[in-house]
Amino acid sequence: MTTQVFIGSGGDECALLDDCGKRTGRVITQAQELMKAKGIAPQRLKMAALCSVCAEPFVGYMRGLSATLTDLGPLTAVAS
Repeated sequence: MTTQVFIGSGGDECALLDDCGKRTGRVITQAQELMKAKGIAPQRLKMAALCSVCAEPFVGYMRGLSATLTDLGPLTAVAS
């Protein structure tokens, strides 16, 4: 089974908080630590600041993530 999840964030462009990027970074780091503890390669989850209207960088980033996931192979069942 192959699952891809993409989570978008506005980086530091947040109308409500001045540290959105840092907060999101902490969430990603915590999630990667949990993944590692469960035997899931943390490289399967990445954070990037991408412009919402910049198609070429988005496509390039997604191709890179897809290549990483392909190299890692399918995610095997993990005990909960």
